[in-house]
Amino acid sequence: MMCEQFRKLVCEHLATLFCVRCACSSASAARRSASSADDDDVQLHELHDINNHRQQQPATAEPELTEATGQALVSATERILVNIRDLLETSVRAMTRQRHEKREAEHMMADWLTAAAVIDRMCFLLVTIFFIGGTVALIVLTSLPRN
Repeated sequence: MMCEQFRKLVCEHLATLFCVRCACSSASAARRSASSADDDDVQLHELHDINNHRQQQPATAEPELTEATGQALVSATERILVNIRDLLETSVRAMTRQRHEKREAEHMMADWLTAAAVIDRMCFLLVTIFFIGGTVALIVLTSLPRN
């Protein structure tokens, strides 16, 4: 909770104050997230559509094969295809999860890079102010008459 408040303070308020461009915009990140989720849903639906289309087509056995051999061959082929489809679905889900985790990690990294840039700018301004103030104080102290 404290970390989120610090990120919000730095990324939203102090970044604009110190003219640091925030690397993460929530609107574009949300758009990217929604579009990739839609792409993943489309891939899963395509897999299901291919499976449904394959199931609707009548299975025709070769004329030289007997009926029992043809049925065994078709059922073995169907099992293999179902296993391949299941592997593809699992693979798509795993890639979706990895892409989502990577996107969140990139978003967090961008937030912390912005925070580092803001803190760097603040430290630069403070050092500059102390340096100029110390120089002015030294000049004023040396120019005062001695008694």
